[in-house]
Amino acid sequence: MLWPSACRLRPETAGKPGAGFEEFRLVKVPVARIAILLAIYVASIAVPPATRAVSPSYSATVLADSPVSYWRLGENSGTVAADSAGANTASIKSGVTLGTAGAIANDANTAMTFNGTTGYVTAANAANLNFSGDFSIEAWAKPSVLTGAAQGVLHKGGTSNASTWQYRLSVAAGGQWRGSVYVGSSTISVTSAATASLTAWSHLVLTRAGTRLTLYVNGAAVATTTFNGNVNAGSGTLALGRTGSKSADYFHGAIDEAAVYASALSAAAVSAHYSAGTTPPPAPVAAFSGSPTSGTAPLAVTFTDQSTGPPAAWSWDFGDGTSSTAQNPVH
Repeated sequence: MLWPSACRLRPETAGKPGAGFEEFRLVKVPVARIAILLAIYVASIAVPPATRAVSPSYSATVLADSPVSYWRLGENSGTVAADSAGANTASIKSGVTLGTAGAIANDANTAMTFNGTTGYVTAANAANLNFSGDFSIEAWAKPSVLTGAAQGVLHKGGTSNASTWQYRLSVAAGGQWRGSVYVGSSTISVTSAATASLTAWSHLVLTRAGTRLTLYVNGAAVATTTFNGNVNAGSGTLALGRTGSKSADYFHGAIDEAAVYASALSAAAVSAHYSAGTTPPPAPVAAFSGSPTSGTAPLAVTFTDQSTGPPAAWSWDFGDGTSSTAQNPVH
């Protein structure tokens, strides 16, 4: 006589749009006809769409480097852009379209598109946005047009000229990517040789490490120079999509994942950020097993999950009216 027992792992996201599954069947074949438990295990692992292709996630990689402020720009409504790292929430002005496709591959977080004439996002001046020593600024950007004029991606500064400005990522008038800092009335810039892409996202980082200023595009250093002195401090606002406190240099296109750091990101860290945003990890693998069990029923079976990849949840149905949400249940 055989005592059949079946169990099935039903992921919490099963049946929901976008859920992905890895499924297998493991059959324990009885070696005798008396008092042997025949167990058939059917297991599925569901991976949330937002985590299926990014591990560790881009945002986790950024946060591991302790940004002062980090605006993911993933809002789909409202007029406030959250600061995922600090308290410098930003205000979304008219001329910004929310919920557009984001820069990070297969990440559900969205971006914002700027109309090039009135749209920008602004954060008020704060002490931790002013730097006398090392710092870094970062953003992903994709212009929709090169206008022949400068376009601000991320800019901190006042209303007048270089003497009140502090730091900046931008498209130069010639169409190249540019990073700038302002020391007194002087502007120190580093500019890419290539023009900005209109069809692909670009990952931009500007670092100040000691006397060295370096611009990175898509994980690689493309321009560097040296300078002396402290970057200006001031009361101007920080803006995404134009010049800080001045109505100028509006950006035509999309911006995503902007961050500011009170340290100089290393070349390895910049490369890691770019890789986290563009390189998918190995696909998740479902690996479930049950302990071989024989004897007189009822019998206890230990189920073990050694899956790789990020499952959404565990939901075991043992077929006898009982269930479990534990990763490795005993039944």
